[in-house]
Amino acid sequence: MTGAVRRAVRSGTNRLAARAGRGYVAGPNLGDARRIADALLERGYGITVGYWDGVAEDPAAVAAQHASAIDDLGLRGGDYVSVKAPSVGYDHRVVADLVVRARAAGVGVHFDSLGHHTVGPTLDLIESLPEGHGGLGITIPGRWRRSPADAGALSARGLAVRIVKGQWPDPDWTDLDPAEGFLAVTRAVAGTTAPVRIATHDARLASAALGILSDAGTPAEVELLFGLPVRPTLAVVQRQYVRVYVPYGHGWLPYALDGLKSHPRLMLRLVRDALGGRYLGGFIDRTAAGT
Repeated sequence: MTGAVRRAVRSGTNRLAARAGRGYVAGPNLGDARRIADALLERGYGITVGYWDGVAEDPAAVAAQHASAIDDLGLRGGDYVSVKAPSVGYDHRVVADLVVRARAAGVGVHFDSLGHHTVGPTLDLIESLPEGHGGLGITIPGRWRRSPADAGALSARGLAVRIVKGQWPDPDWTDLDPAEGFLAVTRAVAGTTAPVRIATHDARLASAALGILSDAGTPAEVELLFGLPVRPTLAVVQRQYVRVYVPYGHGWLPYALDGLKSHPRLMLRLVRDALGGRYLGGFIDRTAAGT
């Protein structure tokens, strides 16, 4: 394959990815997220709203988006806003202002997980926030060696822990199985009183994690990402409280384009995501069926 052909293929793939990524956000604006959130709230689901920023977006503009989302959730319903600490430059003043604003509005603040290198600065930022950990949460990936210890300590101090498999591996432990790590984190928080958010579309994994937490008497809920198929998971967690993460802003794919070369079947998913619709219908169908 010549260099020109490779560049053409890469360009075409990037355009396809950009179109596919739009299926994982409610739309570019907060109003788009609110439209989806209102439909979900009417059907008894909890929601969290998160702004997904673009490449090199101004941290002040990102913070303003979060502030608007907090005000909207406080006025119209919703439990917490999801924030990516690197996107606001780990700025203590900015994040402290958001937390104070959220507490006044009765809204929680949750810190999303990104690459392994971001966890230390994010934890430092959380520890610097005013008035303890009330109303705060953090995402802990199963793919990191440090995650069970982090989750147990944070949950014991009252933070809500959202458990995910994780997209980015631990650079020092790349062969850790994400599902096994997910359950290890689950066992680390079992027995604590802070809420745990089981965030996976893997129905069997969700069922196993919920069983561990139920046996330990730990409060738990299921959290699903808008834009991903939901019916298999909803069928397994019928009696569990379900929250939906509704992102808005810039499209993002829950799989890496770099993986297309080693996993060609991802290309089929990329095409499907570019052509397909969103999966709000899965939530509506479940409610209509009375499950």
